[in-house]
Amino acid sequence: MPGNSNRKHVVVVGAGIVGLSCAFHLHKAGHRVTVLDGLGQNRCASIGNAGVIATADNIPIGTPETLLAVPGMLLDADSPLKIRPAYLGQIFPWLLRMALASRPSRVEEISASLAALLKGALSAHKEISEAINAHTLVRPSGYLRVFETEEGFARSAGDREIMARREVPFEVMDKEAIRSFDPMLAPIFSKAIFHQQCHSIADPTKYITMLRDFLTKQGVAVIPGLVSNFEILEGRATAALTQMGPVAGDEFVIAAGAWSKNLAKQLGNNVPLDTERGYHMMLRTETGRSLRAPVLWTDRSIVMSPIAGSIRVTSSVEFAGLTAAPNFDLVKKSLPFVKQAVPEINSKPESLWLGFRPSMPDSSAVIGQSTGAPNAWLAFGHGHLGLTLGPETGRLIAGMIDGSIIPAHYRAFAPQRFAH
Repeated sequence: MPGNSNRKHVVVVGAGIVGLSCAFHLHKAGHRVTVLDGLGQNRCASIGNAGVIATADNIPIGTPETLLAVPGMLLDADSPLKIRPAYLGQIFPWLLRMALASRPSRVEEISASLAALLKGALSAHKEISEAINAHTLVRPSGYLRVFETEEGFARSAGDREIMARREVPFEVMDKEAIRSFDPMLAPIFSKAIFHQQCHSIADPTKYITMLRDFLTKQGVAVIPGLVSNFEILEGRATAALTQMGPVAGDEFVIAAGAWSKNLAKQLGNNVPLDTERGYHMMLRTETGRSLRAPVLWTDRSIVMSPIAGSIRVTSSVEFAGLTAAPNFDLVKKSLPFVKQAVPEINSKPESLWLGFRPSMPDSSAVIGQSTGAPNAWLAFGHGHLGLTLGPETGRLIAGMIDGSIIPAHYRAFAPQRFAH
């Protein structure tokens, strides 16, 4: 609203899907917005994901079943979970918190809060995609979770029970139904769970670029700026300190993804954020065709997704921090399995990529008002749901700054949940 009498200058730190979505909604509300991009265009984790708007994904990463599986996964050379030995001491407190969040009572609480937040995710994407003329990138593709064996499918019973309680619609497919849905998939899967209501992004890089370009044309300043600290005066943030100098503002939003922890700490918030390093490779098929929908091969934790005319394969979660060199063998070793699933795939990856998921041990993002500076707001830690929940997070943060949304209503995501 251009005539907003409470117009403020809001400085958003971070130019991924979360930061740009915050900027979109803040600008829409009539505020002056500056976005500080510390990574450079198209280097954020938002562009390298599988493109799934995973509105059915209300089950936390930590469950009793996960805890039982972790020891074996760490000892298995082919496991999708890797912890570099040098990082074990640093990640141990995070893993302990995840274990505590994996109790059945906590899983139920976390699932309920995630389900409530996910209800607005698709409409938030549609609002942004229509505004930036990117609606054709948001596809009603559905999302397919496939299982090699009946035993593997049986192990998903707990997930299916949670989804049923949360009224998340899904369809169970047998081998024939899977082949009928997408003949590109080899007949090696015995069962599948199909989420018809899920959408996907045809090209995350293009989506983010179009949103960024739209904002700059609307007068939002998106400028290079790696924030190292904040200027604090009388308990309030007054400027973000960058290598280019201070950037003053009335309100500040920390949406720097995996780089948010230290920035939040400087504003009085001690949040247990860590990084799940995620890899992808881009593959083409011999026919030039792609899959009908994103596919999660559940038994092997491999996602195969139709992205930008190719198939993007994501696999492996690695705990090694932000500075360790990439280990692309973690994703390349999945290639023989991917060729089993999609025989048309070529054997040589077009490209390889490493990104950093900002992840919380309770699978719940940090969304809300800073503890130490009341004019600062936190919006990070979405883990595997960053693309899914970015636009909805932007709507919430803008509403909290304007006072139309009460932070206490989103207590499950508040920074203060770690104060005790």
